[in-house]
Amino acid sequence: MESTKSQNKNQSSAIISLVFGIIAFLFSFIPCLGLFTIITGVLAVVFGSIAVSRNKHNENKGISIAGLTMGVVSLIITIVWILFVVGFNTTLKTGIEEMVDWVETQSGTYEISTTVNDLQIDEEDMKTLDDLEKVLDKLENASDEIDKEVSTDAIKEVNKEIKESLKEAKEEIHKIKTDSSVNVIVID
Repeated sequence: MESTKSQNKNQSSAIISLVFGIIAFLFSFIPCLGLFTIITGVLAVVFGSIAVSRNKHNENKGISIAGLTMGVVSLIITIVWILFVVGFNTTLKTGIEEMVDWVETQSGTYEISTTVNDLQIDEEDMKTLDDLEKVLDKLENASDEIDKEVSTDAIKEVNKEIKESLKEAKEEIHKIKTDSSVNVIVID
């Protein structure tokens, strides 16, 4: 009777070891489940070792060894994944730091100052500015027509914004035509 209880305990340990070994092995291929895999792998190794050590009659020895082996293999796979992720993280962090350092050494402040004469705006460019002004006038007239035909407040509000933008563009063109200097500042 005592040997039957011993065999049942041994068989239970062997089966538990195999179950935990299978679970650990399956989950060992998923890197984000490392802690779960380590826990189930250790349990498979512990129960497999207990089953092998209690086994006196070579019964269920195969199941015990299978559970023990799967637990050990899953632990090795999980450790490799952890080392890979840690190494990748370190490499990525180093790469980002090097890129930030390079950007910081490349950036600076640049200032460009010139005059309209330096830009060499000739008669052809002035004609282009005049043509642009004419197009802006046509757009403004079209905007006025929209105001007359549309009654919704939302469209009128959008149309008002368009008119303001057209007015600003016209002012800039006028400024370029009349001013003697233009200052351009580019700051990185």
